[in-house]
Amino acid sequence: MGKMMIRWWMVGLAALVLLAGCAAPQAAPPTKQLETAPAGTGTPTIEETVKFQQEAVADLAKRLQLSAEDIMVESSSVVELTPDDLRCPGAGELDKTLPAQIMGQEIVLKSGDRRYLYRGYGKRVVFCGEVSAAVPAPQPIGEEAVKSLDEQGQRMLEQARQELAGKLGVIPARIQVLKAEPVLWPDTSLGCPQPGMMYAQVITPGYQFILEYEGKQYDYHAGRGHLVLCE
Repeated sequence: MGKMMIRWWMVGLAALVLLAGCAAPQAAPPTKQLETAPAGTGTPTIEETVKFQQEAVADLAKRLQLSAEDIMVESSSVVELTPDDLRCPGAGELDKTLPAQIMGQEIVLKSGDRRYLYRGYGKRVVFCGEVSAAVPAPQPIGEEAVKSLDEQGQRMLEQARQELAGKLGVIPARIQVLKAEPVLWPDTSLGCPQPGMMYAQVITPGYQFILEYEGKQYDYHAGRGHLVLCE
């Protein structure tokens, strides 16, 4: 009887060992993949365009040792850029994974009679130096471009032409329109702050009109029903 019990015990033990050997191996823990931050090269959002402008103004003010109030945003446009457009002096190393075409922002700042170019993409703003005086003069835009403005934009443009014509003592038809496009101003100064004035720091939809008479340009900024000649 004792031998029989021992025999059955050994058979049971062997069965357990056999079952353990046939069990499916336990899967190894998955290897954690390295996460790559998104390049952020899509079309800039409203918040990004405003931030680009603010960072560009702050950078130029520091470079020129001026107050930010002395720097004016002359133009700011969402444009298609290439990596070569971003290889400006002092830009540092660019992301090697940048695509051939990048939606970014081109900003022209003005201090006195001098203009400076910045380009922004993703989360970076790049200083591209002073705009050369050799840049070809802009040509008057066509009537179709003017008609592409919404009703308020067309009304504000006509108001700007009338005001400039009255200031110069000429008929409005002699005022050329070089630029007329919607703009998101970073605050209620409409991109043309006046010394000693306080402005609400809110994004202000508006327009920029560059008018010309006999070779001289006049920069009008509009927003919230107001029109300002930036001089």
